Amino acid sequence: VFRIGMLTDYGLLILTHMASNPEEWCSATDLATALVMPIHTVAKVLKIMHQGGFLESRRGKRGGYRLAKLPSEISVRAIFEAFEGRLHITECSISSDPCQFSSKCHMARHWRVVNEVIRRTLDDISLEFLLQLEPVGWVGFVGRSSHLARACQQKAISS
Repeated sequence: VFRIGMLTDYGLLILTHMASNPEEWCSATDLATALVMPIHTVAKVLKIMHQGGFLESRRGKRGGYRLAKLPSEISVRAIFEAFEGRLHITECSISSDPCQFSSKCHMARHWRVVNEVIRRTLDDISLEFLLQLEPVGWVGFVGRSSHLARACQQKAISS
């Protein structure tokens, strides 16, 4: 099963909440209250997101955290990889080392392609897109913005 971890899910939720008012400073307590999450979990997620460069922090009475980048500049892939590490769906999608089945299996190169399509798709989905209450125009969004669509258009133009 391909799925994101709980902390990644919380990170997306917290960042989306913060992106709705990107200039506003939010404390861990404010976020925990607004999102009904345990404070220790929010603090852990904020630390990871700050270390990942998504947030800036300020100490003091009016301190807290806020986005360090525009919501349109933060991709789902970057958030995912801050929590989960480099995205790969199989070992052979990232490793050039042959596994025990490599002499009989031709799937490694296919998994690398699938992995790259997933990575690029998650690159194309920004925090700004996640701010929509309904994912309006998903097909149009991917069709207009994806690396894969642009590559196909360029190939068609050059043919």
